[in-house]
Amino acid sequence: MAVYGEFRVAAVNRGRKTLTKPARFGLPLSFLRSVSAIPPPARSGEPFDVLLEDYARYLVEERGLSAKTVEIHLGTARRFCSTMGSPDDLDALSAASVISYVLGAREALRHGALGHVVGGLRAFLRYLYLAGITGSDLVPAVPKLASRRSAPQAPALGDAEVARLLARCDRRRGQGRRDYAMLILMARLGLRAGEVAALELDDIDWHHGEILIRGKGNRHERLPLPEEVGAALAAYLCRGRPLPTEDSRVASSGPERPGARSS
Repeated sequence: MAVYGEFRVAAVNRGRKTLTKPARFGLPLSFLRSVSAIPPPARSGEPFDVLLEDYARYLVEERGLSAKTVEIHLGTARRFCSTMGSPDDLDALSAASVISYVLGAREALRHGALGHVVGGLRAFLRYLYLAGITGSDLVPAVPKLASRRSAPQAPALGDAEVARLLARCDRRRGQGRRDYAMLILMARLGLRAGEVAALELDDIDWHHGEILIRGKGNRHERLPLPEEVGAALAAYLCRGRPLPTEDSRVASSGPERPGARSS
């Protein structure tokens, strides 16, 4: 029972709200092995088999998911792990690699199937953090999918169409730099127009390479700021955004600043 107390303290410190009961203490195998309470399991042929076995037990006993949902989540986790060499690589997992994986999956899957990938990846990343396998919570790094509940919906633009749209922005002028920065925020991070319009100067954390997104229902979410997006924003803010202005929004409107045009 003393070991269970240690587990509760560790789980609460990591932000876990739902804790397993002492009667079901067989669940947190990762924790028990970390304190040498039980011996490590015998390794099988696949390097991620033990991790996925623990993850499946977590999904069933801790989250109470159905067998079908567990099967889907495990498939997503297994495909994600297949992009890495060994479980040790998970310790160095970054937000950039998570975004890259989702963008790669987007090219190969329909929207519905991609929704399963995104949901399953969030669940797996949350488990990795709670189990202490990753040092930071990477769930916010998973890009959001645009909702398709409301109809009618405009057809999604392909990569070639997005490239042509961005190319039409005249970045020799301040207005063109503004349009380019706003469009690339939507294209690269999957943001809604309203989220881009609500973006404020203080929402951009240049030091940590992050951006705060203000969603519906007062929901705030931090996303990594890709280099391409950051460069577009910096170009607009330094050589396009109207000055002076009391408007704290990034997409502030107003007369073009002097010297905003360039050849």
